[in-house]
Amino acid sequence: MPGLYIHPGAPTEEPSFCLEDNFDFILQHEHLSVLQSTQTQLRTGEVLVMVEACGLSPVDIQFLQELHLLQNPHPVGREIAGIVKEVGPSVKFFKPNDEVVGILPLGCTQSGLSTLVAVHAHFIVPKPPALSWDDAAGAVSEGLGAYTALHYLGHVAPRDFIIVADGALMSGLMLVQLAMHRGARVLATVLSAEEEDFLRCLQPAPARVINLAESGSQGLHKACMEETAGLGADLVIDSGVRMFGDCEDGEVGKIHKYDVINLLAVGGRWVTKQSSLQLDPPDSRLLQMKGGSVCFLNTETWMLSCTQLGSYLHILRDIMEKLVSGALRSRLEVVPVSKAVAAMQRVQHGDRLLKRVVRLD
Repeated sequence: MPGLYIHPGAPTEEPSFCLEDNFDFILQHEHLSVLQSTQTQLRTGEVLVMVEACGLSPVDIQFLQELHLLQNPHPVGREIAGIVKEVGPSVKFFKPNDEVVGILPLGCTQSGLSTLVAVHAHFIVPKPPALSWDDAAGAVSEGLGAYTALHYLGHVAPRDFIIVADGALMSGLMLVQLAMHRGARVLATVLSAEEEDFLRCLQPAPARVINLAESGSQGLHKACMEETAGLGADLVIDSGVRMFGDCEDGEVGKIHKYDVINLLAVGGRWVTKQSSLQLDPPDSRLLQMKGGSVCFLNTETWMLSCTQLGSYLHILRDIMEKLVSGALRSRLEVVPVSKAVAAMQRVQHGDRLLKRVVRLD
């Protein structure tokens, strides 16, 4: 199957990415007979989508291994936006030439860069005509994460004070904008003057932007106490925390777990992406004294339970509506197919300031 794939390799080896050799051939020789021959292969409820743009996100190899879903090679590129070409049996809500956007399921055997992708209708929603392919594919995954963290885990309410770590990253940017749209007050952390300037130029801008490279945790604590009159934050959302005293690889600029707990107000919520979080007894005691709670953000859980598909599709539709209205905006780097491997390598190694989107022109 043509597309972009990752070869996990041995546990001690770096994973590698590759484009299938016949990808360009399919791209140049696609015609109606190809679509017609694929129609007979569509199963009940499936839709055949011609992909126009595909967003790239890191591949969590360990997570896929634990679910026994890791393939070798494993398809890469699950956030797609495209045009419906054919519909399978029992599909009632889509028809040919509809513009759609969605996220391919975890167990999908096709890459989003395959040009033609067969996906169940329960995983796609209509794309507004006013929204570009790039914006739709580039914001759907991070938008889903923001909704999950704020509404389903953090239970954000108007006038809540929220701390968003790494607010200039694509994921953090979605959190900042969505929280402010709900009327929350936002303090965002950044790691450079460039990131700080970018967030300050948002309309509306966050209540505070703290450059951790300059002020450190002391500056963050001072700003939080000033904004909340010493009460602390109602919600803290991180993209990973530092668990020990010294910074290890990949932890530069991250907030220490103790600082997060210390910043929480009474009854505060902490939403974290740190899958290996370890809380020592003093940390747990402080969290218990505050009546606080910890939730783990993993947007893939939407794909693991069919009972939540209604809420999941509602979220995707609302993301598209907010992108059209301007309530949400993204930071994209659009690349051609020829540069997809290099772009995916940067994404996999943690370069997430810009969302990479591949255009399949």
